Amino acid sequence: MGNIFSSLAKYNSAIDENYLTEAFVFVLNFLLKNDRLACLDILNHICVCENDYDFLPDENIIINTQETTEQGRPDIKICSPDKIIYIEVKHDSGLGHKQIERYNYALKSVDATIKKLFY
Repeated sequence: MGNIFSSLAKYNSAIDENYLTEAFVFVLNFLLKNDRLACLDILNHICVCENDYDFLPDENIIINTQETTEQGRPDIKICSPDKIIYIEVKHDSGLGHKQIERYNYALKSVDATIKKLFY
């Protein structure tokens, strides 16, 4: 069984992970503005391991796609004053050469207390 983004991808003439990424981030940003608690639930579900931190209701959160770093272009960047999270989306493709290592290196140079990478 697929998910809504995979189901919608069949209507896109250029079926690829960028479409899935943009659709997901669109929904997150919509929820961030219109149903913040639902968005926080999603972010806490996909970005928090073992309750080591949370996204909070009054936290300034920015969610972008395809932001270029010196080490590459993670698919999704979620940031707040004390957090930066990269998410690498894969759909019918593998990781690039040392992609995860490069993104982890990019995170080291960022000034944030919480730095995570999910793929």
